[in-house]
This record gives sequence, structure tokens and C-alpha cells, in this order.
Amino acid sequence: MYLLYGGPGNANLAPHAALQEAGLAEGTDYRFVKLDLKAGDNRKPDYLKLNPHGVVPALVIEQPGSSRVICESAAILMHIADLFPQAGLAPAPGSAERAAYYQWITYLTNTVQARFMNFYHADYFIDGEAGQAAVKAKADTALKEHFAYIDGKLSAAGPYLLGEAFSAADLYLFMLTRWGRNLSRPARDFPQVGKHFERVLARAAVRRTLAIEGIS
Repeated sequence: MYLLYGGPGNANLAPHAALQEAGLAEGTDYRFVKLDLKAGDNRKPDYLKLNPHGVVPALVIEQPGSSRVICESAAILMHIADLFPQAGLAPAPGSAERAAYYQWITYLTNTVQARFMNFYHADYFIDGEAGQAAVKAKADTALKEHFAYIDGKLSAAGPYLLGEAFSAADLYLFMLTRWGRNLSRPARDFPQVGKHFERVLARAAVRRTLAIEGIS
């Protein structure tokens, strides 16, 4: 049994969708443990035992006589892709496509997601409304530049990040594109990014994931 802890639409969304893409059934093969982040469920002692940083997601893999925990959205996503190779979420190890897959996921988590932290949580980095507004504005500019870059790459090689092949990296981009709905230019307004979002949104596994998390 797999237990995925997260909050609706948070960084758990991509790995959650990967579980669905792998054909796992919620309630039977895995369980989505929904946390109320506004109420501070992620700061309660039981969750802090799983992830001492108090952030989501966390994946608990329960096996007879033991269990282990994996944290960090990108790590969980890639591990799920490796656990279920039949789902085709990752290219073959050692291939040029695998290298591109690693590059995209690393870019999305280290560069793009990091700027979303500045955008949505400027108070983590600086005190005072004026300073926070400046941090958010700079993050907004940087994120639009990142999505413009992604848009160009999709235009040149799409429809997916790896060309014709869908991968777990596309689930990560889908998640971040959704987060980008509050930018001064929403991420979906970039033509190829918007088409990519709609293409991934149309996947049955993604629709099931959204329904389970309670996202319209």
C-alpha cells in the first residue's frame, strides 16, 4: 500500500497523477491522505515524523514488516515512474531521452518551482509589505520568462516536453502551469503551454486525480 500525503493542488498533484497513470486505484492500491494545510495539518507531530520540514508531499511505502518514506515531489514522481515501467512515464535508462527527462524535471523543480515559492510565499524571504511586493513582482517576471522559454521548446519539439512521447515530466509541467493561473500573464496564456495543459488535462488519469483531490 502507498500513502500519499498532500493538499489539494499542491506539490503532490504530479506524483498523485503518476500513481493514477500507473493504473493504481485509490483506496485499494494507494490512499491519498488529504491534509488541511491552512489548518496546519502539515505541522502536527504525526506528519512531522514523516517530513520534518512540514511540507508536502510525502509518500509512505508500506510493505510487510516495514515502511519507508520518500519526500520531495520530483523524487517521488521519478520513483513512481521507475516502480511502474509499464506505464511508460520515463524513457529507458541511459538513453538520450532519459537525459532530457532528467533535465526537464530538474529544471521544473529547481528553477520554475523555486520561483513560485517567491511568488506565493514572499513572506518566507523578507518582512514588510513593500519588500514582499517587490519579491513577488520579480518572481512574476521570472516565471513569465520561464514559461516563455518552455513555450518555445514545446513549439519546436512538442507536443510534449520530450517530443511525441508523454512522460512524468509533463505531469510536473501541468502542475506548475496550474499554479501559474495567478501570474500577471497566466501560464496557460502562452500558446503552446496552454495547449500542453489542455492535452494533459484530457488524460483520464489526470481527471481522476483532480476529482480525488477535490479540484474542479
